[in-house]
Amino acid sequence: MAENIQSAPEAPTKKMGALVKWIPVLLMIGSNLAYTVTAKVTPEDVDTYASVSLTYVVCIAYAMIMFFITSKNKNYIQEARKANWTAPALGACLVCLELSTILMFRVGWDLSVGILLAYVILAVVLVLVGRVFYKETLTPKRVIGILISLVGVVLVGLGI
Repeated sequence: MAENIQSAPEAPTKKMGALVKWIPVLLMIGSNLAYTVTAKVTPEDVDTYASVSLTYVVCIAYAMIMFFITSKNKNYIQEARKANWTAPALGACLVCLELSTILMFRVGWDLSVGILLAYVILAVVLVLVGRVFYKETLTPKRVIGILISLVGVVLVGLGI
């Protein structure tokens, strides 16, 4: 199975400045912050699937606008044909992510606790996936970080 998984292309980190390297991280943090707060205040009386489908109508419109603004080749059909199984798989993952976040808040998780537990557990799982499937290095510092994270999950999960 590991043979079928392709790794992402190597980023030219040596040529990039420190700030440029952090721009995607800051964008992810800002986007996740806005996303999580927005999901928390989504009206409880709206059908979850109606809300999620409206969300993706906006996503499609935004993505199409950004495609035509940024793409050198303005032929969307030609570019879309280059996509493989990952595009629909990411779509399914995003819908599940949306649903899980909205449902987490609807069943009573606090904003900070639910997201904290989910993302810390996700980070630990991703370290293991990186090690097993992509042969990423698991250093003693990372092992200590994982253990500290797991202790934090237990403490927060138990309400201590």
